[in-house]
Amino acid sequence: MMKRLLAACALSALAIGTAHAVDRTPARTPPQQQQQQRMTDCNHKAKSDGLKGDARKAFMKKCLSKAGHAAAMGEGGRGDGSSH
Repeated sequence: MMKRLLAACALSALAIGTAHAVDRTPARTPPQQQQQQRMTDCNHKAKSDGLKGDARKAFMKKCLSKAGHAAAMGEGGRGDGSSH
């Protein structure tokens, strides 16, 4: 009887803990959002240019830097609609 009670308490605590963990996802900060946008833009550009292997790696490294991203995407800096 005691083992069942302990097991029920442990499962309840686990269920409550996981339910609260899902709700605690922090919102992205503006710098994180900017980095995510750079990742998306650079990945799209590398794919559209057909870059693979070391060439892609070198391009992504340069593109993900703030200055490199602006150069790779043109003066506008984001490349939205430029290849569509």
